[in-house]
Amino acid sequence: MPELMTAILHGKRICILDIIDKNGQYKEEMRSAYREASQAGKLFCPECSGVLELCAGAIILPYFRHRIGENCPITQEMKTKAGKRRYEAKKKLYNFALEQGASKIVVEEGKSIWPYNPIRIWRNERQIAFIYLDGKSRNYRELKAAQDFYENKGISVLWFLNKKYQSKTKNLTSDEAESSSLNKGMIYYLDIEEATLDI
Repeated sequence: MPELMTAILHGKRICILDIIDKNGQYKEEMRSAYREASQAGKLFCPECSGVLELCAGAIILPYFRHRIGENCPITQEMKTKAGKRRYEAKKKLYNFALEQGASKIVVEEGKSIWPYNPIRIWRNERQIAFIYLDGKSRNYRELKAAQDFYENKGISVLWFLNKKYQSKTKNLTSDEAESSSLNKGMIYYLDIEEATLDI
């Protein structure tokens, strides 16, 4: 079972998805570097600072996991359906960022100054935060405070909703109305089960 998609190496956040090219093949040089760091005990959890190891074999998709113990909040969250959906959503958004020609992608996970642990991308010298909202009935004031936080740093935000939990009628759910307001009239959906993205 995947645990983490990010780790801290030499004080910087790295993402497991960076070692796979657009064809799903490993970037061997990067995988070797991460493997060496893993064997040397230099990969750390962004949440609990525990030592992580790289899992990047031929059969399963790569991920990081804790060497010892499972008391980390991220590990506990990954045992839930919502945690697994968030993980899948971030993978989808990461791939979407690549398709959009992002020159740099940073996946936030665990302790972070960034509200809602976004995927931050750089495109044409502009920074954008992709934020996935799972479930339903978010607090609009919290969302607006997060929006203001990013805008004050010159970062645009795109909010993505889990399509499964949204309205199938013409009447918008509260999350749809709020995200539409924050997204300047647009609503972006992720369908985790079908692995699709709708605008």
